[in-house]
Amino acid sequence: MKSPLESIKQLIKKTWSKAPSMASRDLLELFHTSPRLDAVRLIASKCASTELYLYDKVEYRKNKNKAEIIENHEIYNLLENPCPADKDLTGWTIRYFVFACYKLVGEAYLLKVRDKRNKIIALQPIAPSWVVQQPTVNNKYWEIYPFGTAGGNTIVVPVEDVISFKDIDLNDPYGRGRGTSEAIGDEIQSDEYASKYAKNLFFNDATPSAIIYAPNGDKETADQIKKTWMQKMAGMFHAKEPMVLTGEGAKFEKISQSPTELDFVESRKFLRDNANEHFRIPPEIMGILENSNRSTIDSAFYLLNKNVLSDDLRMFERVINNQLLWEDYDKERKLVLHHENTIEEDVEQKLRIVNEGLARGALTVNDWRSAMGYEPDEKGGDVYLRSFGAVDVPFNSEPIELPEEEPTEQIELPESNEDKEFESKKKEYQSRYKVLNSDADKERHRKIWKTFDARATSIEEPFRKSMIKAFTKQNELVNDAIKEAVKNNKDVGTEIENLFDNKMDEALKHTLAGAFINGLTVGAEHGQELLNKKGYKEISDNVRRLFNLWVDNYGLELCRDMNNTTKKKLRKVLAEAVFEGDSIPDKTKKLIEASDGMFEDDKKWRATMIARTESCSTMNAGANELYKSEGINYKEWISVQDDRTRDSHLMMDGVVVPITDKFEVPAFGNTEGGALSYPGDPAGPAGQTINCRCTEAPFVMM
Repeated sequence: MKSPLESIKQLIKKTWSKAPSMASRDLLELFHTSPRLDAVRLIASKCASTELYLYDKVEYRKNKNKAEIIENHEIYNLLENPCPADKDLTGWTIRYFVFACYKLVGEAYLLKVRDKRNKIIALQPIAPSWVVQQPTVNNKYWEIYPFGTAGGNTIVVPVEDVISFKDIDLNDPYGRGRGTSEAIGDEIQSDEYASKYAKNLFFNDATPSAIIYAPNGDKETADQIKKTWMQKMAGMFHAKEPMVLTGEGAKFEKISQSPTELDFVESRKFLRDNANEHFRIPPEIMGILENSNRSTIDSAFYLLNKNVLSDDLRMFERVINNQLLWEDYDKERKLVLHHENTIEEDVEQKLRIVNEGLARGALTVNDWRSAMGYEPDEKGGDVYLRSFGAVDVPFNSEPIELPEEEPTEQIELPESNEDKEFESKKKEYQSRYKVLNSDADKERHRKIWKTFDARATSIEEPFRKSMIKAFTKQNELVNDAIKEAVKNNKDVGTEIENLFDNKMDEALKHTLAGAFINGLTVGAEHGQELLNKKGYKEISDNVRRLFNLWVDNYGLELCRDMNNTTKKKLRKVLAEAVFEGDSIPDKTKKLIEASDGMFEDDKKWRATMIARTESCSTMNAGANELYKSEGINYKEWISVQDDRTRDSHLMMDGVVVPITDKFEVPAFGNTEGGALSYPGDPAGPAGQTINCRCTEAPFVMM
């Protein structure tokens, strides 16, 4: 006996199929001719440009931040080169096709092409208007007419050989799809008619601008009046000149524009805005900036990624996972395809929240590490960081009196030359500058630096990952340049020199830009707390503009210095890699091995050093810009008091200078001195900035 579920399933199975509606072909054609469907073009383009990665499904669901990308799999080759026989149909083009058709008519199809071993070798796009019959209970095949029923031969395809994307029809969930564009069909048609009307009006709408009445005249009189009028009144020299008509009953009447003509432009704007709103596209994305500012423009990209693109990308993932990955490559469903996260603000917001919790002592260090996807610190991670002198005291606790320590005999060591030099320069600085070095100042410095260090540590990872990404790409470019140089008997050193040009500097700046802005922003927020700003205060547009200028100037200069260092290291390791008499294959192999080895070391060690340096530097730069915008007149250098701090920086602890002046950091030992706007200032010498952990604080002169 059949179960109720099986009985119902049999009853609702389709026994017939429906051909595509006429609207399908019309909408697909209008996509190329109507500007009101530009929103679909934008959605399809941005979705197609978003990378798709393969993960272990269990790892991804457990912690998507820690799940590692599976870099090698044959499905990548298929998605990147889906049509080997048609080179113009790239992976990007195929995905653009799918997203556009899905938004327009609610359907998109890809045909799986197999070889004799039943392996998929291509994915061919199938226009929704070509599919005349879908599988039914009586017919297990797709029936496809390429280019329409009159344009090609019939293709009969098994169910499993078509990937079908469908936006469900609520009246017929087992039938064809229905696109969201259908809902604004009237607006699209109205705009099309309005466009044609404008075209005809531009050429000639047969409506005169004015009429001259001559009741007693004949055709000859009318022609003479018209000729006389044009002779006397036409041309710029007759502007505002009066015209007198003779003859009984003669008069002049200006024909005004009708309300339809006067509202014509606004009507088309309304249709444009209505179409964009239908697809949930913010006006700034389409270049409509009449009522926009920097804040609304930034928000527009967030809204586009969050409310529009993410939904369509999830749709594509679900279909490709179900109908391609799991059907043909992973029967056990252990893997899953996911798009990269395009919502950068989600990461920034999460970082802001956990940083705030860490700084205020509401989260432990391990809470923070877990939230950001890092392994817990087993040795010292289960601690709270209390900000600026906050101390937990139970409400009923008694003061604790510590026993007095027995005085210990102090052994006096002879003073070294370095100690003498340090004390001498320290006295000189105390005579030149205001220096805050009382016990209370030192305790305040310690608390400020502790919170600064926690925040700087929290933003190291974006710098490190960005540098690893940059080194990986540079490694590929260098290896290609080596192969090309050896093959064409060119000087490898010269080719490497040419490779590291302005474009390479700009590329590195682009890679690091997000980390730079994040560091500057966190620094400004740290500065707000030092100024005792209660609650969250939005960083002004002016300060954000200064951040962008900082990246374009100092950020670019930093990237140029980093690339110069990379170039020098490459010249050295490549020069040591080959010997006279090496064959071309051996020479190429040795050079590439040397290049790979250097970049691997850079990704392990140099990326970390850069991350530590730039996290502190950008935080101090962001705070410095905030203090200027808030009208602070003085700034104070704060150094961490330990044996890792440079002697010259220990000497600077507590030094106060005007906000617009630079800190004069002294030369000490073999380290060159320099003038720095803030600790870690990239304009200063490398010996004073690399791995610098100092910070600055605002100071109000009493």
